[in-house]
Amino acid sequence: SSFDPVDASCPPPKQVAMLRLVKAAEDAMTTAVASGRPVVDVVDHAALRVVAGARSWPADTVQARLEEALTTIHQALSPDSKDLQ
Repeated sequence: SSFDPVDASCPPPKQVAMLRLVKAAEDAMTTAVASGRPVVDVVDHAALRVVAGARSWPADTVQARLEEALTTIHQALSPDSKDLQ
């Protein structure tokens, strides 16, 4: 968005990383709900806050932060996670 300096421009590698993050979060949420977890518990999980914060990641830290975020989301929302039980 041209109305927000953070969103005014974004390098393609960061765009791809954010897309991977959004898709991974969606996949993890779908799996969690399909395994019987309550939707409200899944969508309100603290591990998903990283998705909203990704837009402010500096471009030179995106890859490392992406890997960390993917691991966090996967662990928090996996069917065997104790977080949602």
